Amino acid sequence: MTFAFPGCFEKDILKNREGEHSKDFLITHFQGRSNEKLFPLGKDLPRAAVVSIGEMSVKTAHMLLPLMAAAGIRVFIKSNHERDKENLLDLNSIFRFLSSSGPSGVLFDIRIGGASPLKSIQETTALLLSLEEICEILKISSCSVLSSQHQPLGKAFGSPYAVLEILDFLNGRGPFDVNKLVLELGTNIMRLVGASSDRNAAKKHLKAKIMRGSALDSYKKYIIAHKGNARFFDDNSLLLAGKKKRRVRSMKKGYIIRISLERLFKNRALKISLSSLGLLFLKQTGDRIKIGDVLGEIAAPQPYDTSALLRAFNESIDFSDSPPLFSPFLLETSGILRRSSGLEEIKC
Repeated sequence: MTFAFPGCFEKDILKNREGEHSKDFLITHFQGRSNEKLFPLGKDLPRAAVVSIGEMSVKTAHMLLPLMAAAGIRVFIKSNHERDKENLLDLNSIFRFLSSSGPSGVLFDIRIGGASPLKSIQETTALLLSLEEICEILKISSCSVLSSQHQPLGKAFGSPYAVLEILDFLNGRGPFDVNKLVLELGTNIMRLVGASSDRNAAKKHLKAKIMRGSALDSYKKYIIAHKGNARFFDDNSLLLAGKKKRRVRSMKKGYIIRISLERLFKNRALKISLSSLGLLFLKQTGDRIKIGDVLGEIAAPQPYDTSALLRAFNESIDFSDSPPLFSPFLLETSGILRRSSGLEEIKC
């Protein structure tokens, strides 16, 4: 199965020294991402599948795949692009993917709310029952990680900020929610394939791979192997070359109750592809804001007029006079491990 990245911030990292792009890695729709083609992983290593419902971001995959490669686990990811939402819940497609990839276990990364097709726990419960039936037919272990998509994951989106956030994660400095989700996914992958029977030991092992630089080294090897410009690992300013940075100041006041990337991406006033923009949110849901406070930063190719983007950034944020109710990011982790001694339930 081939490994493919959609065209987004990869246009900045997969450049050779002449500035040309590696066209093989610039596709806008992806199915079946795998770290098997990324790194020289042995065929006898454990194999896991990840099915993302609600769309796993490219950024998350760039963090998870090198981390699992450093842990010696082959991973295949199935997700759907936002434009293919009608197939997000296609159980036949999921069955075919799992049948063809032949994993030891499958992790269902399920997002609820926001732009996800799943809006409630009731809908999600019904879907989980169907997914469990598929795994029962295929006789494979399964685990589901449920998370909220009411707020964007992390702070950075698009080039160059998302690349910087990936590097922060691989260096052990990522945002709290990013660290929590990727480590939760990785921990359960290790349990699914039998690499670790203990949750705490699995998470500690992955953290060690990050802190010792193994995950970052895996990512760097990938960039070099595909003739990318790896100089940005040592000089992050290269990612901002040719881009104009602007701070975004708030036009409103109150408590932030929602940040809608979907609304921002669909803003027709922006006469530029958002894949070429960098967005950095410095505030999050629950923060109290005054008019003129800095909400974030944008990085756009010069000489693009950023005035419309500054307004769109503001319009993507909803305010209220009252703070929002607390809503946990990670909602639940549960599943069934198939052991030689019988079935073992995962419940956290």
